[in-house]
Amino acid sequence: MLAFFAVPRNCKPDCEKPDAKETASEDVKQIAFVKAQNKQVKVVVLPYADHYIFMSNEAQVLREMKTFLNRMGR
Repeated sequence: MLAFFAVPRNCKPDCEKPDAKETASEDVKQIAFVKAQNKQVKVVVLPYADHYIFMSNEAQVLREMKTFLNRMGR
């Protein structure tokens, strides 16, 4: 399994608001949960990526996907 997370999220200009901080905390918990449920998961954290991670961080997403898929083919 390959999972991408934008943590912390792109929250400007509201990053210091309580809601944004709570969301960031929940995101970290979600990553931990995913890792706990699947010991072989590859988690990629892309700080400040947009909701559409594959658009805001296209090169990084493609690189990680290619690496992951190449390892699957072994």
